[in-house]
This record gives sequence, C-alpha cells and structure tokens, in this order.
Amino acid sequence: MSHFFATKRDLITFLTALEKKHALKYVLAGSFSSRTPPVYSSGLDLPNLGIAGSGSAVSCATFLVCEPELAIRARSVKESSGNQRFDFDQLLNPDTITFSPGGIWKGDILLYGRFATVSAKFSVPAKRLMQRFSHQMRKQFVRIGAYYVGSEAQDLLKAGNRLTIAEQSPRDFDLKPD
Repeated sequence: MSHFFATKRDLITFLTALEKKHALKYVLAGSFSSRTPPVYSSGLDLPNLGIAGSGSAVSCATFLVCEPELAIRARSVKESSGNQRFDFDQLLNPDTITFSPGGIWKGDILLYGRFATVSAKFSVPAKRLMQRFSHQMRKQFVRIGAYYVGSEAQDLLKAGNRLTIAEQSPRDFDLKPD
C-alpha cells in the first residue's frame, strides 16, 4: 500500500505517464442497484479528479484498477428490505488493485490518496499493477515521511495548507515539511 498527496495536476501527470505504456481500466468500487458500475478507460476521465468528495480520505471514491480486458465481477447481495444490490470490490476481483485519488477539500485541505490491494496473497496481475503504480510514484513524487508528495502538493505544503487524512484529524497528525 502506498499513500500519497497529489493535486489534480499532480494526478494528471502521474496517470498520463502510467497509462502511456499500458492501458488501464478503472471501475468505481461500491454498492450499486445495477450490475453495471461506472467504468472509465483512463484515470483522466475519473469524475472530480483531484477534488475530495468527503472530509475524510477513507470515505472518498475508490476505484478498482485492472487490465482493460478483465471482466469485473459483482457480489449479489439481498438486502433486508428485499432489494438486490451489487457490490464491486476486490473480494471477487483479486486481479485488481484499489486506487483512491484523494484531493482538495474545502479549498485549503489536501486529503491523501492511496493505491493498495487487500489480498494477502498478490495475484500476478495485481502484483504487476502495484509495481507499475509504485515505480511511477517513486519516479515522479518525493518522499516526505511515510508519504509520496507531488510537486504541486509540495507547494501547498510549503504555503501552509493542511495535508492530512481527514478534516477532523488533529493538526498534530498533518504532514509537516522536511
């Protein structure tokens, strides 16, 4: 698992370089009333890229990332109300990794993003994806403490903006400049 801080511009640069050599597919993770979740053929097409959808990084949008030809499977869940829902996650999709872009929240807070896999035993395709993401992250971002930080995110840090896990998190836990 890797955590990072990145603005929209940092993410565009990262994803463009990542996808230059190999195409990827991004599938919105979560529960849906349909068997067809939102699917994107490029990270640049992700809705609200660089904008956090919540004040906490862990509740922001997460995508399953895989090779374009991989069919993503849904878990069918019957709710107590009798309604059917379809869950898209790594449980039935071990050849994926998760990608949460994080982003700007309320103008001056940058929430971290992450890419990871929940599988204790990496599948070969998931391991390959993790290596590609990690390699590109190390190549383009700098390491500050436990995080990778994009160039524009570094500028925000230097300007005194909060780089953090959540708006409600104590400032003592925010990323500090080196």
